[in-house]
Amino acid sequence: MVKRILVLLVALLVVTPLFAEGNKEGGGEKQKVYTMRFSHGLPPTHPWAKTLGEFARLVEQKSDGQIKVKVYPSGQLYKPNKLYV
Repeated sequence: MVKRILVLLVALLVVTPLFAEGNKEGGGEKQKVYTMRFSHGLPPTHPWAKTLGEFARLVEQKSDGQIKVKVYPSGQLYKPNKLYV
């Protein structure tokens, strides 16, 4: 009987962290990171493209790294006729 209780306690100690809900202040707990793909048709050297890069940096900064923004200039993801539909 004691052996069964010990096995149950050990199993509970192993499984409990898997279902524990994390908080932001928790030391070693990982936060979920979301990636946003942002495409535009401008060349990377265009002033608006640089502004969009700054936008991506600010989103990452203000979200404490929870949102990563990947900028695709020059219509890398979509053709120009499909980009702004």
